[in-house]
Amino acid sequence: MDIITGLKSFIAVVDHRSFSRGSHHIYKSTATVSKQISWLEDYLGTELLVRSTRHLDLTDAGQTLYNQGKHILALVDETKNTVSKMTGVPSGPLHIFAPIRIYESYLADIVFAFQKQYPKVEIRLSSANLFTDFSSTEFDIIIHNEVISDQYMAEPLATLKRYVVGAPGYFEKQGKPKRAADLTSHNCLIINVYYPPNRWKISENTTIFVQGDFSSDNAQIIKKAALEGKGIMWASSDLYAKELADGKLVRILTEYEPTEQQLFMNFPKHQQHSLKSSLFRQFLKDAFIKRLNKELT
Repeated sequence: MDIITGLKSFIAVVDHRSFSRGSHHIYKSTATVSKQISWLEDYLGTELLVRSTRHLDLTDAGQTLYNQGKHILALVDETKNTVSKMTGVPSGPLHIFAPIRIYESYLADIVFAFQKQYPKVEIRLSSANLFTDFSSTEFDIIIHNEVISDQYMAEPLATLKRYVVGAPGYFEKQGKPKRAADLTSHNCLIINVYYPPNRWKISENTTIFVQGDFSSDNAQIIKKAALEGKGIMWASSDLYAKELADGKLVRILTEYEPTEQQLFMNFPKHQQHSLKSSLFRQFLKDAFIKRLNKELT
C-alpha cells in the first residue's frame, strides 16, 4: 500500500458520496477501497470519514486531506506529464466522455486508431445523454455541445447542422411537408435530450412545436424508427450521414437554412498541457472532421 493509492480511493469515495460508487469509478471492489481508506487512517493516525448506513461525512481532518489531496494528485499528474514530454511517449489512463450518438457513430474507431499509434495510453470511454452531471466525476476530455463549467477549458471540435429527414416509404404514404408548419400534421419522432423536446428550430427564424407517438433519449433508436418509416425526425447530420448517402433517408424542407450545433472538447484546466490529452484532442479533431467531411459531401 502507498499513500497515492490510498488518496485516489479516498477522493473517489468522497466525490461519489459512496463506497460502492467510488469503488466502481476506479475499478476496484468495495472491500479493497475500504481497506485502503482504513490503511490511510492508520497511516495518518486519525479518522477521515464518519460512516453510517445513510450518510458518509468528512471529519475536519478528512476535509483537509480531501482538499490538499486533490492538489497532490494534480501535482502527480503534472509530474507524469512533464516526464512524458521529456520522453515524447504519452502513457497512462485517459477518461473520455461523449454523448451516446457520438460514441456509437465515431468515437470508438477513432480511439482504436489513436491507441494503435500510442499503445501506452489506457483509454476509458463513458457515454450517456447530454444532461449527465459532471460535478462528481472528473473526466480528462468531455465531448459536449457547450462549455460545461468554469473548472474546464474548451476547444471547438466541429459544427453540425440539423435537418428534417424521413424514409422514402413514409413520404410515399403520408406525403412530404411543403413548409415547416405542415410538420404539425405529421408523426414526428422526438429525441428527448433538449428542452422542450418537441420544439424544433428548423431555422434561425422558424420554430415549430411538433407531436408524435414515439420519443426516446437515444438518437440511434429514433433513427431506427425513422428508417422503419414510422415518422419524421429532426437531428444533426452526423447521425444519419451514411443512411442519407444510401438513399434510406431523405432531407425535406431544404429551403430552410439549417440551425447549427457546436461540439466542444472540454478538459480540466490543470490538464491543459498534458501530453496524452493534447495529442488525443488534436487526433480526435483531425479524424472527426475528416470523417464528417467525407460522409457529408
